[in-house]
Amino acid sequence: MPVTFSDEEIQVLLEQPKLPTDLAGPDLIPARRATHHELNLVIPSSSHDRFHVILRRNTKNHLDFSAILAVEPRSTRRLFRIRRYNGNSHRHTNKIERDHVVGFHIHLATERYQKRGFKEDGFAVATDRYEDFDSAIACLAHDANLHVPSYWGHLTSGF
Repeated sequence: MPVTFSDEEIQVLLEQPKLPTDLAGPDLIPARRATHHELNLVIPSSSHDRFHVILRRNTKNHLDFSAILAVEPRSTRRLFRIRRYNGNSHRHTNKIERDHVVGFHIHLATERYQKRGFKEDGFAVATDRYEDFDSAIACLAHDANLHVPSYWGHLTSGF
């Protein structure tokens, strides 16, 4: 199975500074879907790839959410999920390890999962680093070197 990014390349993507400077107004209004609200913020990069921060939250279950960092490589224009911070709404099974993760958990893109033909972020680890949607977004920003502008303070108000 082809590998889009090696573990080393994934780490470089995470560490690359992400400076969303011109996102405001309508770009910060979540779309309302049938079961959830979703916001996709596109962040230009110095490498000419584009990063995406995708926020999803279930309209009925406040523990059912995802805060996602993805990259859109110029070569494929297919979103590659680097990290996914999920809520405490379901149990996740790591297919290679055959273990279960319960509670809040973080999905990590790995070369190993790509090689086996699984989703790039199919591996997840339990975490106690966040306890709700807002703190999951803060955790994502910290881990992804995402510099959040001050006007993002009301980011989740539409959720």
